[in-house]
Amino acid sequence: MGRAEKQQAVAELAAKIDAAKSIVLTDFTGMDVLTISELRKQCREAEVEYRVVKNSITRLAALQTRFGFLAEKLEGPTALAMSTTDELAPARVISVFRRQHELPAIKLGLVEGKVVRSDELERLAFLPSREVLLGQVAGLLRAPMSRLSYVLRFKLRQLAVAMEELKKKKAEERFSFRR
Repeated sequence: MGRAEKQQAVAELAAKIDAAKSIVLTDFTGMDVLTISELRKQCREAEVEYRVVKNSITRLAALQTRFGFLAEKLEGPTALAMSTTDELAPARVISVFRRQHELPAIKLGLVEGKVVRSDELERLAFLPSREVLLGQVAGLLRAPMSRLSYVLRFKLRQLAVAMEELKKKKAEERFSFRR
C-alpha cells in the first residue's frame, strides 16, 4: 500500500469513525475466515459495518477524530464494528454472535461518544431500541392520567345515575303527596 493509498484509507476511516453513533472494538483472534464472513453477513443485515483494519491506520484515523484516545487502546488483532443508524446495533450483533460462537472478544465500545466496557456493552446490547424505550416511558406517563380519566368518568356516571334516581324519587313523592 503506497503512501497516497494509506492517507486515503486513513481519511476514509476517520470519516466513518466520526459519523458512527457507536463503535465496538473486537479481538478476532481464533476466528477463521468462514466465521468472520458469517459475522460480516449478520452485521450487514443489521446495517453495521465490520472492518478489520491495520492498527496503524486505525490509530492515525482515530487521532483525526474526537476519539483520539482510541489510539492507545489498539493492541493485537482489532476489528471495528460501526453503525451510523442504531446506537446499540453493533453491540447487539456482536453479543448475539458471541453467544453462538464465543468469539470475537469485545475490547471496548463507544456509544454516543462515551466509552463503555465490554461487560456493560453486553448488558446494553439486549435493551430494547431507543424508540421502544421512549414508547414505554410515554405509556407509563400516560397510564395514571388514563386511569384518573376513567375513574372520574365512572364517578360522574354514578353521580348522574344517583341524581336521576333522586329526581324519580322526588317526582314519586310529589305525585303521592298530591293524592
